[in-house]
Amino acid sequence: MKKTIITLLFVISAVIMFSGSLDYMYGYDFSSQASTTYQGLKLSLSTDTQLGNVYFKADGELYSFNPDKMPQLNLPDKYSDILKLISEPFSFYSLTEAYAAVYFDNGTLKFGRFIPYSGSSTFYSPSVVLPAHDYVSIFEQNKTLPLDGINYNGYLGDYTYDLYFVPKLYDDIPSAVIYPISVSQNIDAGINSTLTAQTEIKKYELTVYASSVVSNTDLYNKLRNIISSLPEEYTVDSRDIYFKSNENASFLNHNYSAYISSQILNFDVKLGYSFDHYKFYVPEKIIYSYNAEGEADVSYTYYKPYKNTVSLDYQGISFLMDSISYHGEISLSVPEKTNTDITVKNYSFDQNLNPVSVTNESSTQIFGAYCLKGVVGAEYTKGDTFTAGAELFNGMPNEEFKNKISFGGDIYIKNQISDFNFENLILVAFSGSEPGYEISSKISYSGIDGFEPSVSVNYAFSDYDSNPMKTLETLNSVKLNIKTYF
Repeated sequence: MKKTIITLLFVISAVIMFSGSLDYMYGYDFSSQASTTYQGLKLSLSTDTQLGNVYFKADGELYSFNPDKMPQLNLPDKYSDILKLISEPFSFYSLTEAYAAVYFDNGTLKFGRFIPYSGSSTFYSPSVVLPAHDYVSIFEQNKTLPLDGINYNGYLGDYTYDLYFVPKLYDDIPSAVIYPISVSQNIDAGINSTLTAQTEIKKYELTVYASSVVSNTDLYNKLRNIISSLPEEYTVDSRDIYFKSNENASFLNHNYSAYISSQILNFDVKLGYSFDHYKFYVPEKIIYSYNAEGEADVSYTYYKPYKNTVSLDYQGISFLMDSISYHGEISLSVPEKTNTDITVKNYSFDQNLNPVSVTNESSTQIFGAYCLKGVVGAEYTKGDTFTAGAELFNGMPNEEFKNKISFGGDIYIKNQISDFNFENLILVAFSGSEPGYEISSKISYSGIDGFEPSVSVNYAFSDYDSNPMKTLETLNSVKLNIKTYF
């Protein structure tokens, strides 16, 4: 299969003119969880042409790497075991963009697969909610993944508007793998802990009661038998998982966005509304069926809830100095549903101390009633050789859950000295009052046409497990990248 793909690429390239790049990455992951080397190769190809008022573009990427030498990201055991089964480097390809754009007098209609526009912020774009992201790509940080759909960009007087229709739902990487498991495990732990604590209280109450009826031998013995039969601990024994499909042709199973922009007081301002879905599954309902030993058969129903988002994006030049600019993005999202419904079927005893089955209905909140994210910043530039900026943010890119929204700031500097380019970033994020830090630095050389070697270092750390920087510690690495263009 690999030879077939490569042969096909050579045949096509002989007929169609391509441009592109070849990336080789060699890295050393020095985190305490890995301490190992990894490497990857990426071939990027791009071609485009125009016929009259129709423009065609296609981009593709071919990857080759060994996941056994990649950072493991503290994945659940069953996923880590799957990766370990792959001991040889393997290849896969991705069609990044393949679309046609039709130009009209007052707008452009684009359909196919394409990368949507990015917002004005440097850290990330909270106002752009339709696309999914790859947060662990070794070649590109916070990589925006493509959309399959239709986009119309039009003009109406002094206003510009963008309309998106995307009939497909997407998955963030690695959130789509981690979040369904972590959310469910947290709920499981809470239910089991609650039942264990309730049973301890029940045991104490029955023990006190038994000590008051010692003279009634039959009742006393019955109470002692009940006390000894109650579980010491509640656990999950088996899991049955069901995923609700979002593939039927329903308005609620598609994604939509509408933006309108104009210039106000020397600022480019864009207002937006989006109807989209979370990029990962969460449990909609969980049913726990416990036996007399406190072991549960659990049924999980997962779904991707939708959310409504309004957003604002602005950027402009300072009135005082042209070399200073301001930018910001804000989004407010309201989820379809904030809670997971829970049913617990367990054993208890009636007033006559006979065993009975009881069912309790409840819910636990996983999303807040709304989620407010934002990035605001300022940037100073000096020609094409120096840029320095600072930003404040509320919410990291992949944070969505209740009481899990961090806040903090970042400072970045980009400087060119002769043919050397330097990029540095310092980021501080707080989860409540618990801080975490990330430092990244990159040096690249651009003195040879079509050839760009670089060395980069990324280091994140936090003393607190709840801080998002704690997870990023598993990606601490130094990388050598060699990139050629053709």
